[in-house]
Amino acid sequence: MKVEVEEIEGCKRRLAVEAPAEVVQQEWERAYGRVQKQARLPGFRKGHVPRSLVKVHFADDVRREVAEHLIPDVWRKAISEARIEPVNEPDLQEVKLEEGAPLSFVAVVEVKPTIALGEYKGVEVEHAPKPVTSEDVDAALEGMREQQAQFRAVDRAAAPGDLLVIDYTLTLEGREPSSQTGYEFVVGDQAVLPEIDQAVLGMRAGEEREAPFRFADDHRREELRGKSGAAAVKVIEVKEK
Repeated sequence: MKVEVEEIEGCKRRLAVEAPAEVVQQEWERAYGRVQKQARLPGFRKGHVPRSLVKVHFADDVRREVAEHLIPDVWRKAISEARIEPVNEPDLQEVKLEEGAPLSFVAVVEVKPTIALGEYKGVEVEHAPKPVTSEDVDAALEGMREQQAQFRAVDRAAAPGDLLVIDYTLTLEGREPSSQTGYEFVVGDQAVLPEIDQAVLGMRAGEEREAPFRFADDHRREELRGKSGAAAVKVIEVKEK
């Protein structure tokens, strides 16, 4: 793997990364296998669509699988090889990903600043312990209760702080729909798109709803910037602590 690091300004670094074609092809083969297991076409049972037809009808799904698995893995190896510690997610640019060819991309990140310590030995400080109040004890106990609390199923509409189990299908312009079943998240924890987080409020188990969404123009993944789509959501279970 090739990694070139350029210091842009201050704590900002620009990394030009390239992974060899054989690594890309290995991941492509694994992606074909994963997509083939879920592929459906008229005349074939699920998981029994021939590889040749998967290549024709599910090329975008395979490429997306490769990107989602390979790019993060190559990125982790690149920063390890370059011995840098980014403090933010990379801004990926100029991504080139094709079957049988090297993967290359440019990533811009910020790193921890180098701090030169002054003379600190012999410095005297005054230690003033803070008294523990009953309110501090109550807050600590409440925090422990919150950490140990378990979610239980309830028969009511979803509210902030609830744990939801959902099935969903995302339809994004220019791409094949993607689905997942049994996905869990806490409402309001920003674990899903804001539009989905808002749409599930007030929904009960068994209800379905469609929520339009749009990725931000500065999304960290360049290929998703400004893209619009819709999420079809079905609530399977509502749980509370």
